[in-house]
Amino acid sequence: MVGGIGRALMRALEERFEAMEIQELYLSVDPENHPARSLYDSLGYRITETICEYFGEGGEDRLIMKKVLHTAQSSSLSPCR
Repeated sequence: MVGGIGRALMRALEERFEAMEIQELYLSVDPENHPARSLYDSLGYRITETICEYFGEGGEDRLIMKKVLHTAQSSSLSPCR
C-alpha cells in the first residue's frame, strides 16, 4: 500500500495534537517531493507559503503546508478569555 505507514503515522500524530487542543499544524516539504505532497494534500494540508533557500544561501526551497485541526473549529471560547 502506497503511503500506508506515512498516512498512519500522520493520523496518529494529528489525533495526539487534537487531544492536546493544538489548533494548527505546519510542515515543510521539498517542492519536488511529489509523493509526500500528495499524501499531505490528501490529509488536508494546504500550501501557505514557498520559502526560497530555506536552509540558507544556496539551500533547497521548501513549501510550507498548514492544516487546521477540528479542535479549532469546535472551540466555543471567546478569543478574549
